[in-house]
Amino acid sequence: MKLLMVVDGTYLPKMDGIVVSITNAVKYLTENGHEIVIVAPKYKDYEDEKQKNITIYRFKSFSAPSYPEVRIPIPNLRKFRKIVKAFHPDIIHTHTPATLGIMALICARQYNIPIISTYHTSFPDMLVYISPIKLLKLDKVLDKLSDKSGKIDLVEVQNKVKEFVMKSKITQKHEELSRKTVLKITNQFYNRHDLVIAPSKRIEQDLLTHDLKAKTVVISNGIHIDKFTKKKSYNKFPRFLHVGRVAFEKKIDVVIDAMNIVSKRYPKSILTITGDGPALTSLKKQVVKSSLRKNIIFTGFIQRDKLPKIYRDHDVFITASEMETQGLVLLEAMASGLPVIGVDVLAIPEVVHDNKTGYLVEKRDSVEIAKKMIELIHNPELVEKMGKNARKKSEEHDVNLCAKKLEKTYFLLKK
Repeated sequence: MKLLMVVDGTYLPKMDGIVVSITNAVKYLTENGHEIVIVAPKYKDYEDEKQKNITIYRFKSFSAPSYPEVRIPIPNLRKFRKIVKAFHPDIIHTHTPATLGIMALICARQYNIPIISTYHTSFPDMLVYISPIKLLKLDKVLDKLSDKSGKIDLVEVQNKVKEFVMKSKITQKHEELSRKTVLKITNQFYNRHDLVIAPSKRIEQDLLTHDLKAKTVVISNGIHIDKFTKKKSYNKFPRFLHVGRVAFEKKIDVVIDAMNIVSKRYPKSILTITGDGPALTSLKKQVVKSSLRKNIIFTGFIQRDKLPKIYRDHDVFITASEMETQGLVLLEAMASGLPVIGVDVLAIPEVVHDNKTGYLVEKRDSVEIAKKMIELIHNPELVEKMGKNARKKSEEHDVNLCAKKLEKTYFLLKK
């Protein structure tokens, strides 16, 4: 089968959950004889390696103003049509609702090609990047002022400016873009597909509640279970871990607030934050302000082949993210034998079962997260028990099982 994969915003060399899920699926599909063309944004000074049964076409792109890591491809319908006509795909599979995805829809209808899409991202939670503070870069200006201030504490100044912006008419209009509105807008893109893949049942239900009319199927993105071997032993005093994109919508500041509470009772407690992203500078400032430099370790970006060891060196995974359509890092941590403290929102409860594979807390509740951390410090035997349950649960998401289901879906759509 000939498959055209269309990826806006993020692809290699950038690595995140979307890219991991796509590369995992592509590996399985090409090993099973399928031919794949990938259309993605171009990154400066990056050349794709040649791979069997894979051809990659790049479109010129520019960085999103408030999120430089995200690339916005420049539309070129003539080039896109040329790729489609030369390849003659049996199926087109889009992964994000942006410029390349829209061109894919146009060509799919023009050439009568079945088109499918995967809902990877909770778009209402990305509104932070189109807020006036971010777009006008007032946050960066204020951070620089704070850095240069030797005697004057400018925190109050920052708060006053932010308060002013929040009361502006621009921000009031921005606030009107509620979760419901954003889902309805993005669903206009997904409604033009023949099928939409939801990585979890919770996401499928959320989409259907907000006017998704297209047919849906639930297929987990899956992980390579064998790459994340289960821990052999646990530390007597649990070491806590967060892995993933260091972005504002991930609410890592809430995890840091929880660690601030825990450290006052247990000064030697450790939280490792692994990853890079636009919120890194802000979070480091928060750590300094909270006097947590001895308790919180920022590793920066870590190559994927090093992540299994990172997981095994820790005991409990924590996330305060409210936007997970599935959360591959949660599954990786669970496959490594780590229980998860997560938020009872969207897809997280499908893998984190309260008191079995970890704990569920209400969103933005740093106090409750801290309580669960302390409970596991007091009861290290619970860490191991939940960790074993977590590993067992993660095995349901083996990438080979998930990719096989995706392959079957392609065949059904082709008919």
